[in-house]
Amino acid sequence: MARIPRINLLAGWYHCINRGVGKNTIFFDQEDYQGFADDVANIAKPYSIDLAAFCLMPNHWHIVLYCNDSRLMSEFFRKILNNHTRRHHTKYRTIGHGSIYQGRFKSFLIKDELVLNTICEYVLQNPLRADLVTKIEEWPWTFYKQWGQSRD
Repeated sequence: MARIPRINLLAGWYHCINRGVGKNTIFFDQEDYQGFADDVANIAKPYSIDLAAFCLMPNHWHIVLYCNDSRLMSEFFRKILNNHTRRHHTKYRTIGHGSIYQGRFKSFLIKDELVLNTICEYVLQNPLRADLVTKIEEWPWTFYKQWGQSRD
């Protein structure tokens, strides 16, 4: 059965997340992380999606972005997650084993610039909270772009 389409969301900043089925690992090595990060950067351009922050963790990811059209955001994530799932199944020889994600990505509208900055800081702190590093700068799979003002 097909999924019900997302409702059309407002243009704005969104905190988007997803994780592996059963909290399973979805990034096992540098190649896994790099492929996903490259897709995020490359696929965002034609969809006019601005990235404020992201953090890739072993079993989940966070992406903070600005998008004018929720349909474009859904298409953006469809491409990224399909690419990641195909690479994963091919590399780890799990073709036919189903999804590696728990479901469709979740997106939460960010109402103002103060909240945007707070969420970006929260996203960047993930590796510290998980005891993967002792300094944020040590985790290579984060990105943060300081915005002078919101686009709203």
